Amino acid sequence: MVSLYAKKLIDEQSARAYQAMCMADEYGARANKLGLKYLAGKKLGDLVDAEARATAQTLFKNGRPVRQIHLEKVDEFHLGALMMHFMLETILAGHLLGVDPFNQPAVESGKILTRRYLEN
Repeated sequence: MVSLYAKKLIDEQSARAYQAMCMADEYGARANKLGLKYLAGKKLGDLVDAEARATAQTLFKNGRPVRQIHLEKVDEFHLGALMMHFMLETILAGHLLGVDPFNQPAVESGKILTRRYLEN
């Protein structure tokens, strides 16, 4: 026999689930009314992902350089490796372009001003 507490809990959860379904239907109807049916039920991450893929595909199709980075995992090791890659790439590009990447006066001035602004 189901206790009164368990029955009340099940009823509350059912009511919440029904309310969520109604809200989803309302958002879907609103999206359809605005001509945005393709967005109904999607999350912001879905939109950002679709825009990123569309931008890369369009650039590639028009002969523009595109770099896509796919990480096996998003963790400290893989992000650290990616950051190290960009640091080394910056150093090499600087040397190839005749710029000393370790002596940038504007960067140092920016750091000094930032510190001064934060201290006041």
